[in-house]
Amino acid sequence: MFTHPTLRHSVLLALFLFLGSCAALAQTAQVTGRVADASQAIIPGASVTITNLDTGIERVATTNGEGYFTVPSLPRGNYRVTVGKTGFKSLARPGLNLDEGQILRLDLTLEPGEVKEAVEITGAAPVLENTNATVSTVIGNQKITELPLLNRNIITLAALAPTVRPVGAFGGLPVSSFDGARMSISGGQPATNNLMIDGIEL
Repeated sequence: MFTHPTLRHSVLLALFLFLGSCAALAQTAQVTGRVADASQAIIPGASVTITNLDTGIERVATTNGEGYFTVPSLPRGNYRVTVGKTGFKSLARPGLNLDEGQILRLDLTLEPGEVKEAVEITGAAPVLENTNATVSTVIGNQKITELPLLNRNIITLAALAPTVRPVGAFGGLPVSSFDGARMSISGGQPATNNLMIDGIEL
């Protein structure tokens, strides 16, 4: 079958743009939650502001009729969530660290009062991931740039994650690009691993 070169190139370009957008979405985080009062009655129409404390950029959402809000496509960073609603004290929750691919569930409770009155939550217990069953580990930029990599094999960084054990032939260390992929994750066989870069399989 004959395909015009221009059409073929257009299809390939569209495919690459689609894959790139999917990879970009996978590299961002999301905050979702429910706003209620002390009796757990939902609060629709509350204003939820999520501020990136590293850049100062803000994202604003409004709770729906069931009291829920969702703010997607958040870059990795340190955030503060502020909630306000007429008839309630404003509430601030700082110190939320988001990683790529994370879906953070954050349920918040507002107290009756004036909006100018503010409640800030400090020293709260770490927020647990309860909406996503995926177990993931993010290797920070400092480790990537400062840790020595055997044969400059970036796959060896996977060994920094819990339950990951290299099974290379030389003293259990991966010694080549091939052996770098031979890692047991949570006791599984290396043959069951799937390696991807920006959403594309290796």
